[in-house]
Amino acid sequence: MRVRHLPSLCLAVLAFASPAFACPIQITASPRSSGESYDVRWIEIAGATRYDVFEKRVNESDFHLTHQIAADGEVPRFVASPSSTAPGTYEYLVIAQLPNGAACTGTTQFDLPGDQRLASVTHKRIVPFAGSVRGANGSDFRTALTLRHLPFASGKIVFRPVGKVASDSDPSMTYQFGDNGPTATDLHWDDVMAAMGASGVGTLEIIPNKRQDGLLWVPEIEAHVYNVTAQGTFGSRVPAVAPADWVRNELQWREDVSVPAVHGNYRRNAGFRTLTEVKYIVRVNQPGQSPQSGPLRTIPANFTVFGSVEDLFGGAVPADARVIITFIAGDAIGFYTNTENTTNDPTLIVRNPFEATNDVTWSY
Repeated sequence: MRVRHLPSLCLAVLAFASPAFACPIQITASPRSSGESYDVRWIEIAGATRYDVFEKRVNESDFHLTHQIAADGEVPRFVASPSSTAPGTYEYLVIAQLPNGAACTGTTQFDLPGDQRLASVTHKRIVPFAGSVRGANGSDFRTALTLRHLPFASGKIVFRPVGKVASDSDPSMTYQFGDNGPTATDLHWDDVMAAMGASGVGTLEIIPNKRQDGLLWVPEIEAHVYNVTAQGTFGSRVPAVAPADWVRNELQWREDVSVPAVHGNYRRNAGFRTLTEVKYIVRVNQPGQSPQSGPLRTIPANFTVFGSVEDLFGGAVPADARVIITFIAGDAIGFYTNTENTTNDPTLIVRNPFEATNDVTWSY
């Protein structure tokens, strides 16, 4: 549901200036057994046609619409869950809409813990592609990683291999910064996966610990995938992605991965790292031909998919065809690579969920 904001000033005007707000709604809020949410319910208002529920945290100025509940003879209710990874006090305003344009209101307020599921998805950075592997045409790919110094910050670097759900047994190592003295240095690994005893292809997660002051600091991250040759190295920078950018993305199509046709002596691969369970299809669009679509597939959360466009599609893909991975449901970080076959020079393109549409309007 698209969130609609209602300024608190407007609500105040309605609540205190209109005689229609004379019938209070008696709201009951009961904590659920998990301790992480509340059951909120009230006695149905005679003649009501609908109940609009608005929410705000006490440190926010505006309410926003969260539920519209039909008045259908059942006890009106909803489940209040945290909308932030930080604990806080939530206030709810319920407005019962009546046929004559009048309304009744009620409010309730209670504390909710931070959403730990959301925290597990967002309180980190993801390097969506990393490798320490010998590949096609004699390639020798490695991944360098640099973490910029942050005083007393610490955390963990985890490698999530392609083709398996993330688990506590995945290769990992800790990082720790000291104070901000004259000898303070960044942390750097020429082959970060080898440093943690890992090999293969997958994604990296940089997961910070909370400091003693309660702050969660993510260091500046610089990742570089490169191929080692007798003449030197060839490589591509890999962005460190904030998962929250994908979780809060409202336009599903912005997460699709579009791999352009091959121009020159290149091979192309594509993949994605899931944040939630996703459903997707792979399409092949060749000029002058009817588009071809693969089957609908489902992949679990915290899973990395990567391979040639032929493997992803499940059949031959002409060099002049565009390959599109379309996410029907769920959230994933998409990317693709173009690798020059002679030098094995890799170029990595990571999808940006906030890229502009092709329709541009602006004014001044």
